[in-house]
Amino acid sequence: MLGCVALPFRDDQTLRPAQSDDGVSAATTGGRPDAGDASHDESAQVNLHLILLPGDRVAYACPPPGAYVSVRTMAAHQVVVLARTSPPDPDRRHAGFSQFLVPCDADGVRIEPIVLMNGEHHFNEVIFDEVFVPDADVLGEVGNGWHQVTAELSFERSGPERMLSTVPLIAAAIRVLSAGPPPDDRTAADIGDLLARLISLRQLSVWVARTLSDGKDAANQAALVKDLGTRFEQESVGVIADLLDQSPRTPEVATLLATAWLHKPVFTLRGGTNEVLRGVIARGMGLR
Repeated sequence: MLGCVALPFRDDQTLRPAQSDDGVSAATTGGRPDAGDASHDESAQVNLHLILLPGDRVAYACPPPGAYVSVRTMAAHQVVVLARTSPPDPDRRHAGFSQFLVPCDADGVRIEPIVLMNGEHHFNEVIFDEVFVPDADVLGEVGNGWHQVTAELSFERSGPERMLSTVPLIAAAIRVLSAGPPPDDRTAADIGDLLARLISLRQLSVWVARTLSDGKDAANQAALVKDLGTRFEQESVGVIADLLDQSPRTPEVATLLATAWLHKPVFTLRGGTNEVLRGVIARGMGLR
């Protein structure tokens, strides 16, 4: 994940020359995958101290003890880190954060796997211990990191991955049902409802993406897409299970259904719970 609001198509001045020639250009062409995660609590906050180098050069350093943040770094060459770069201001609690591009192979960076209860590995713990970050690797503007990372959330919340998790299961179930006797009215209605919701969600997702690409705000709409999309994912598991209750299940469908039941509770949790999203929507509507 790379900070979309800091890429050249939005503002050429947000990138340092070194980034344009190396890390960012490689990431945008797929040459160097990036990873990042804005979800962390106060105990996992990364703090970087400003240091001055000879020749009036500026850099940042993460002092010991190590700081921790969980990101998707299985195949990433660099991580996008949201770090505090100035002391907290009680009157401006979101000020003083900056984003950085940090190579995964930099001195002081250690990556430890986080294995889920089912044995799958999707996340890592990244430990930063006396990591040196040059000023050229600041992503966007110093002190503007909170605004950048929250703007990026609109891309994440409205993305197709928030509604497509159960599509392989739905497609496999349709193949099984179509191979049997003609479906009754209830089966046809349930399948039609799932497909109609999926098509509508995709249209909403595309609309938000176009709005954001035009530089317009779509925070509320993005939150709505995620709320609707993740609820669709959860509800589709039960619908498919009921439809297949009296039908023979192929090994493919059985595996997909078992996996969907296992992940179902997570659909409305990952990337921010639906309750949090509804708070965002209510605030955007002036209701709180």
